[in-house]
Amino acid sequence: MRRLDIWFMFCIVAVLALPAIGLGWKSARILAAPSLSAERPEPAETSWSSRADIFIATNYGFRKNMLQMSRDIHSALSGTSPRVLQGREEWLFLTDNDSLSQATGQRLDVEGLKQFVALASDLAAEARTGGRQFLVAVAPNKHTIYRDKLPAWASGVPNQTELDVLLDALALAGVPAVDLRPTLLRHATRRAVYFRGDTHWSEFGAAIAFNDIVRALGLTDETIDLDAAFAAEVPRDRPGDLVKLAGIAGSWTENVPSPREGTFVAEDRLERHVLRKVANNDFYRLTHKSPARRLAAGPRVLVLGDSFTADLFGPMFMRFASNYVWLPHLGGSIDTGLIAESDPDIIILEVVERLLPFLRFRPSRAPSVGG
Repeated sequence: MRRLDIWFMFCIVAVLALPAIGLGWKSARILAAPSLSAERPEPAETSWSSRADIFIATNYGFRKNMLQMSRDIHSALSGTSPRVLQGREEWLFLTDNDSLSQATGQRLDVEGLKQFVALASDLAAEARTGGRQFLVAVAPNKHTIYRDKLPAWASGVPNQTELDVLLDALALAGVPAVDLRPTLLRHATRRAVYFRGDTHWSEFGAAIAFNDIVRALGLTDETIDLDAAFAAEVPRDRPGDLVKLAGIAGSWTENVPSPREGTFVAEDRLERHVLRKVANNDFYRLTHKSPARRLAAGPRVLVLGDSFTADLFGPMFMRFASNYVWLPHLGGSIDTGLIAESDPDIIILEVVERLLPFLRFRPSRAPSVGG
């Protein structure tokens, strides 16, 4: 029995030591790697203790496995999805990709952000070589825009977020980027820019982001007049992805501004060509069925994006573009062959905030279909 006790204690100590061992191993790798930028090797914080807390919270060993285990245990005990957090006033928030640690500033994954800067820098350099415009646009997490709807323990604003650090690093690297947060935050105080029961922004929020993007591209004349394009908030039964994940039955009312006719180009005036399929993602191109002379001469726009741009951005860009191509970034598995084939004038890399540290550039050149 004594030998069994010794082995049991040894196993407990070994399990407790794993995070520290992993932290040491990962720290050695980080110290050996190049810094996020030469001018700013470490994210600025108010004190050494703050930097140490964030570093340990971000890099302790087997962090991902432990977070997943915690979610599994919570799900088994509560019978609810651990992927959904219930906020104030029945607002729902996604917990995937450790987004709560990101929102509260507990995580600041400098190593992961380096990978994103490298990805964006490579794409920007290739775009410049081809005489194309390139822009990074990060879709903010709903947590970032509606902190006041998060539970009290998660609603504080951190001194610095991963997105703050990334935008500084992109600027130092000479990569054009637009910060969508200020305008979304300003409008969010009056009208719903995200859905209460969904991960994504509303049509109104998408139009706000679109306007910021085209301004950053120097196309101010192509912005959407929000007051003219959207009617007052109208109750709508719309159970979103978070409602479904949470297993909430019945109707789900959203009060969001409704787009008036003409805000987006009607689908019946566009041709949609599927270029490739990967899982549930359609790589597609939009063209005009009968383009006016101005539209036929418009720029070719390509968006490397995710679900925030998969549907709404195409009809908005086709208000002035000659064609529009949407390719999913697939976490960095970007089809460079399709980019070259599309020959765009403008390339936009759109990524939702919670995915920033997880993108790794893995270029692919799979054969395209159709188009």
